[in-house]
Amino acid sequence: MTAGEAAKQPRRRYAKIASSLAFSVGFGGTLLAGCKETPASLLYISAANPGTVHVYAQSGQGLIPLGCIAGFQHPAGLAVDGTGKLYVADQDANTVTVFERGKSLPYETLTGAMYATGITLDSAGSVYVTNGSGKYIYVYRAGSPTPMPTPLSANGAGGLHGVAVDAAGNTFFAVSNTIQEVPSGASTALPSPIRSDLSDPRTIVFDSSQNLVVSDARLHMIFVYNPPYTNPTPLASFTTANAQVDAIALDQEHSTLWLADTNTGAVTKLNYPLSSAPTPVAVLPASLGLVIGIAIDQGAIQSSKSAAHGSYAACPTTTQAPSRRP
Repeated sequence: MTAGEAAKQPRRRYAKIASSLAFSVGFGGTLLAGCKETPASLLYISAANPGTVHVYAQSGQGLIPLGCIAGFQHPAGLAVDGTGKLYVADQDANTVTVFERGKSLPYETLTGAMYATGITLDSAGSVYVTNGSGKYIYVYRAGSPTPMPTPLSANGAGGLHGVAVDAAGNTFFAVSNTIQEVPSGASTALPSPIRSDLSDPRTIVFDSSQNLVVSDARLHMIFVYNPPYTNPTPLASFTTANAQVDAIALDQEHSTLWLADTNTGAVTKLNYPLSSAPTPVAVLPASLGLVIGIAIDQGAIQSSKSAAHGSYAACPTTTQAPSRRP
């Protein structure tokens, strides 16, 4: 194989991936190529009806809609790695589709994640995906398109939602009314959950102080627990009446918390850490359909030739429908 032929191989691979999926095409170009300034952070919000990911640029001028990535069956969970790649867990397709920052054509597809719902990455670039109808967490080592042979396992009947990994490599996940933990190096959750007083925990994330932030859809609340997370009283909490608080995400500075309400379709921005009575900083109109995932990138580029943000398709008409989250 000549050097020229070798250089074409990745393009063929990704072209094959793109042609095998029903994604909108013709909008994979980039804007502001050659920009040497740090671009605005991107906010991603997934909606199930239809299956799209809405993309916004965050800057001092506010939130600017850039368009959508379309063609998913049920984009239940979103995550962004340190290089700006977007990971979309598609619940009905049993896949995780990866997009480079500013691109709308798939870069790679991870297979083998049954009923993929929650998703996160650790500091080494490994991807963790929960099984929304079972009891497993699939782990993809950095660079691998297939999960490790032995998944991490929860206690109980299953039906996992959010997942997070702390600085020590311990894996935490939401299942039923509990938060469970798989210690670093183990494959099975501890016999007793770290919390069993919740109702319907959905998304869990760690803040910069290693506090555990949990959304509870049925209690209409967000809780913040400080280590060791078994403290009877949360460090802080936020209540939004009648809201089915599902997806949450913290920005890079951990000064802003975004949350999605799958009951109304509204997306709310709060200052973080949460005060005793936090007031929403901003609320996106309830017009995105069934919002089920949120992710924020780092707002950083790898070189002066990287894209500041991408060119995306116009967002399709959305509809609000009852939640299909398990």
